[in-house]
Amino acid sequence: MHMPAISPSEAPILDLQNVSAGYRRGGLLSPPQHPVLRDITLSVRRGEAMGLLGESGSGKSTLGRVILGLLPALSGTIRFDGQALPRSTGAAWRDLRRRIQVVFQDSNSTLHPAHTILWSLTEPMRIHGLGTPEEREARALAMLEDVGLEPGMARAMPKSLSGGQRQRVGIARALMLSPELIVADEPVSALDVSVQAQVLNLLKSVQQKHGLTILFISHDMPVVEAFCDRAAVMAKGELVEIGSPLELLRDPKTEATRRLCVVSN
Repeated sequence: MHMPAISPSEAPILDLQNVSAGYRRGGLLSPPQHPVLRDITLSVRRGEAMGLLGESGSGKSTLGRVILGLLPALSGTIRFDGQALPRSTGAAWRDLRRRIQVVFQDSNSTLHPAHTILWSLTEPMRIHGLGTPEEREARALAMLEDVGLEPGMARAMPKSLSGGQRQRVGIARALMLSPELIVADEPVSALDVSVQAQVLNLLKSVQQKHGLTILFISHDMPVVEAFCDRAAVMAKGELVEIGSPLELLRDPKTEATRRLCVVSN
């Protein structure tokens, strides 16, 4: 199910230089424990689908949290569209939230179980004070169409949808604010194989239509091979190898990459 690349620009939209990060115990004033991420340097070109590949515990999802501003970096710099991302997670991130969005592994985490799909889709626009109620609804219906769902589904409750449909709604919600970068954290790992292919094709379609850059976090080499232009391999909190998925499969340079390739065969 290999999909063609979309000829990304050479200019990096996301640039990480020597980024380290870790979790604190006992509150913000306590010292950080041993860094979970160490000295990560990575550039992602505008329009690219970049895979962030690694086994469980490799640090790939933690790096996604740092890029999203959910976990502060301990050292190093992260630049988005040429500007350094703020270390704090307060008001400085408000405009950035419109430009950087996320698709989670568990679509239920983005859909309120007590509200309709329309309510969940329009929530980002309400939070940012964008549009009238009519404009927000029109945008939601357009995004449902973009992800291959009927407009009538806007009135449905999350529990009435299949896993694949909920993930499509999660993608539609990420598109509501017209972002430039989407961090997709294991977006198809909870889906059946046949549904995985459908959602991957959908992601590639919306990437091309909306000119998106996607950071695609996964532990699954075949999925990364199918979707990504390049991939960076992580192991024990470090970035150990980078290349096209085909290069990584044909000539893995590190033991971590070889293990991922063996699992995929």
